Amino acid sequence: MKQQGFSLIELMVAVAIVGILVVIAVPSYQDHVRSANRAAAQADLMALAAAMEQHKSVNYSYAGAAEGGGDTGTLLYLRDIHRLRKMLPIKCTT
Repeated sequence: MKQQGFSLIELMVAVAIVGILVVIAVPSYQDHVRSANRAAAQADLMALAAAMEQHKSVNYSYAGAAEGGGDTGTLLYLRDIHRLRKMLPIKCTT
């Protein structure tokens, strides 16, 4: 008689191999995602800093830079503050 399918031992070996691959791959993937998010956060903060400096060069002061918000990056900051808090290793207090 011809055997069809897999034995329990073969399935358990396959599951063990997949488990080992997952244990190795998941931390590497998480590190990659964390570094990509950190780079995005740094780019956002640099854009905010550039917009604030542009406001200062026009108005000779930072006062009022956050008011109006359209070209100072404030809206970007308010929208992404929660995402930035998750990505940066420091604690933000507001």
